[in-house]
Amino acid sequence: MRRTRRADEPLLPGSAGYPLGFVAAVAVTLMTVTTHATDHPLWSLTALAATTATVAVVTTLPAALATAAVCWALHAGFVLGRRGDLQLSAAAADAALVLCVVVVLAYLAGVALRRISPGACSARGRARRVEEASCQGTLVTITPGTNSNRPLSRSAL
Repeated sequence: MRRTRRADEPLLPGSAGYPLGFVAAVAVTLMTVTTHATDHPLWSLTALAATTATVAVVTTLPAALATAAVCWALHAGFVLGRRGDLQLSAAAADAALVLCVVVVLAYLAGVALRRISPGACSARGRARRVEEASCQGTLVTITPGTNSNRPLSRSAL
């Protein structure tokens, strides 16, 4: 039997969220390096921060922090360092701080969204709301007399 997800539980477990973040971070860094955007480290940091934020919204905090660490290592190694050597400079420290702040804020935003609207993030919740709102295929009848405590009843056609 399928286990239902709690309202405050992330959409992706950490075992899926971290690999997703890792692959996305590598793809963003590859695009940054191949388009010669390494001359503009802020562009790379912005793209990696967006990647980190996206992962943080849908997965666990440890997976999001691990994704931020990978993003920082790729940024410090291939954008600031250019050859895969980690550059432990002020710019690298600033990038680490930015990514950590982004992770915490995005994770908290994801938790808040899941608590405010528990079914909004899942396809199953959207399908259930559509089914409940749909009257197609049902016949509404008014039954006077014996069932007066239930004036409206729906029955399938």
